[in-house]
Amino acid sequence: MSSDWSPAKYLQFGDHRTRPAIDLLAAVRNGDAELVTDIGCGPGNSTELLLARYR
Repeated sequence: MSSDWSPAKYLQFGDHRTRPAIDLLAAVRNGDAELVTDIGCGPGNSTELLLARYR
């Protein structure tokens, strides 16, 4: 198994990898969040969704 992680290669399938985050955010009530934490990995595309939603 290679340990060379590449954000560019990861994002080649960005739509497929981001879709679950979009679907999950759509299912979560948009209340007042005091703290939102992204503990995943990747180039930050899901973090951008969280920022857009809770900023």
